[in-house]
Amino acid sequence: SKKSKSRRKTSLSRPQRRKRGTSGNVENGDATPSAQVTSKKQERRDDASTKKRISVVHRALSDPDLLTPVEVDRLVRVVFWKAIHDDDSAEPAAKFCARVITAELDGVFIDRLLWTCRVWFKEHDVPLRRSTARAQWKPPPQQEAVNQLTALVVFMAVLLSSIPGKGTAASVGSCHSGHIFCIAALLCDSCKLVLRSPELDHHTKVECLRRALTTAGEAAERGAPARMAALVDCLRDAFLSPDVPEDDRLTLLELIELRASGWKLSPEQQLSYASLNDAVGDECDDVQNLSPLPWRIAE
Repeated sequence: SKKSKSRRKTSLSRPQRRKRGTSGNVENGDATPSAQVTSKKQERRDDASTKKRISVVHRALSDPDLLTPVEVDRLVRVVFWKAIHDDDSAEPAAKFCARVITAELDGVFIDRLLWTCRVWFKEHDVPLRRSTARAQWKPPPQQEAVNQLTALVVFMAVLLSSIPGKGTAASVGSCHSGHIFCIAALLCDSCKLVLRSPELDHHTKVECLRRALTTAGEAAERGAPARMAALVDCLRDAFLSPDVPEDDRLTLLELIELRASGWKLSPEQQLSYASLNDAVGDECDDVQNLSPLPWRIAE
């Protein structure tokens, strides 16, 4: 009798298990209940991480001193990575950092940000020095690193120009004269690295320097005058180089004169350089129009 009862229970439990499994598959499609639970948990984790990131950004803008060191480290790494990997993000990322720097008092964010910038710069500066010192060895092209370098220049220039006072006052938020010097020195050294980069063409170099120096040249010289003087020497050397095209040499001359004029060109100087740029552009057009002439003669 006991065996018959156990057999009845077993026979009843199997169909019930089948019904449960069948009803679960019918209601939820092909996915098993365990897979659905896992996917829902993953969605909740993703939503929670997104809300946490948004919360960190809001707190960084409102009261950054309440952020933990771990949150500051993650925020700096995310913002800096976005700034140097996306040209369009360099400027807004720098303005965001300037707002956080102005709002904080303990200086954790700006210290971590400058440390991250210096580490990135040193990692890219040493290989370039070795490659330029040995002419017989040419390093492979690193277009991604070069794009990151130009984005870093834009980021540092906008960051320096966006800090209120730019180091003229004793301190602004957590930013003091020592921080201003670090930002200005990094900007000048990054511009020199752009000039020495063999992967960049002359026009890209000159336009990058033009944007940086017209944005924060005055603040950079006020923060690190010796570094700016060294950068101007590099500009003069590039201007005297016969390898630089005429229009790029004219831009270099304009930047040199901009610094000599106290970082502000007079209306007469602006008009003069505008006319010279037009003349150089017309000359380049004439050269391009003359290039098919031998083919016409041959015909």
